[in-house]
Amino acid sequence: MNEQERIVQGARIEIQDRDGWHKTFVIQKAITHVGSEARNDIVLETWRGMGVSSRHVQIISVGAAYRVVNIGDKEIVVAPDPNSAEAPIAPLATAELRDGALIQIGDFRLRLFMPPVQPPDAGSPLTGQEGAVTSAARDAAIYPALGPAPLPSTGRDIGLRLQLSEAALSPHRPLQGVLVVRNQGQQAGVQFRLEVIGLEPEMFEIGPGPILFPGAEKEVALRIVHTCKPHPPAGPLTWSVRATAPEAYPGQSATVTHTIQVLPFYRHSLILVEDLNIVRA
Repeated sequence: MNEQERIVQGARIEIQDRDGWHKTFVIQKAITHVGSEARNDIVLETWRGMGVSSRHVQIISVGAAYRVVNIGDKEIVVAPDPNSAEAPIAPLATAELRDGALIQIGDFRLRLFMPPVQPPDAGSPLTGQEGAVTSAARDAAIYPALGPAPLPSTGRDIGLRLQLSEAALSPHRPLQGVLVVRNQGQQAGVQFRLEVIGLEPEMFEIGPGPILFPGAEKEVALRIVHTCKPHPPAGPLTWSVRATAPEAYPGQSATVTHTIQVLPFYRHSLILVEDLNIVRA
């Protein structure tokens, strides 16, 4: 089993704000997002404290420990364990975390607690022969699908996954999707590029390619709309998204391909004509 893909079962984060309010969150994902926006896994509300970016840090499972990545625009302060001194971590920098680690984000203090790592159970639904975690089961646990989704694509250093709200494209409702881009290599500050293939430019909106450090991943919003025109015709439509990082990983790419059903669009017109057979008084 790849040590970097293990989730430490029972790990938790205790949060305390400037007024002493505190709450405990159990870590249930390989990557936990922390910030002030509601879309984060752990939300640090602005009315409880200041100095928190919309998405400020990623807390990433790395074997029997964790790593914090500062993806915000402000410094954080980290003590990797109770015996270590606190030190500032600049934006786009990382720090290793062990049991008892402290993370200071603005007015909030986060403390990481980790139980002893238990070996995987051979009878667990996430394990296959000889207790190895199967990739399909692991992906299903870490990335719960929003709807019918294609298989993830991974290269040596680039990972890409697509999640869609549904499989049918209606004239009245766009498809909302998420691309999960992952830096699986060792290069730091990698700029990824995303290219949509097989859809007309007017059919989609996609967020910018992220900048990621090793082991980090980021969600990129994707929106697909019906053109309400003869092209593309109603029926199955196959398209792809390709992720590259030509500066950091030249020649490498990851591609996900998916087929959606384009629903028909009906346009009617009504023409009123005078009925000459009507006898006028």
